[in-house]
Amino acid sequence: MQALLALGVTLVIVLLVAGWTWTTHGSLRGSVTLAGVCRDMAAGVVAPVTRCDEAPVSGANVIVSAADGMTINMRTDGQGDFRLILPTGSYEGGAWVLQWRGSGPNAVRGRLITGGSVFRAVSVVARTDLRMDLSLAWYTT
Repeated sequence: MQALLALGVTLVIVLLVAGWTWTTHGSLRGSVTLAGVCRDMAAGVVAPVTRCDEAPVSGANVIVSAADGMTINMRTDGQGDFRLILPTGSYEGGAWVLQWRGSGPNAVRGRLITGGSVFRAVSVVARTDLRMDLSLAWYTT
């Protein structure tokens, strides 16, 4: 009986916290792409200036900063997507990447891919789902 009562109290607390979060927080989601990426470049098949397009960036660093100094740093998932739950307020968000592409058992060496975006202002409003897609400028190495 006590275990059932404890479970019921825990469930009520979780629901109250979730309700409070929903009324005071919003979500910020988006994707990060690297502009001008040559998909076959790491294999040495294509020159870096030809057959380039935007490609999703898995593992890119997404940075969101608030005016009060709070900073959140996270990485994108395998499809280049991210999602954050943030308190309402004004933020600046951007992204950068520094990683090797094309290195593996069949590749002696890969290619260092680096890129960064400009920081953009965004206002998070309670109970809203905002989208902020970021395109990284590719820096040749």
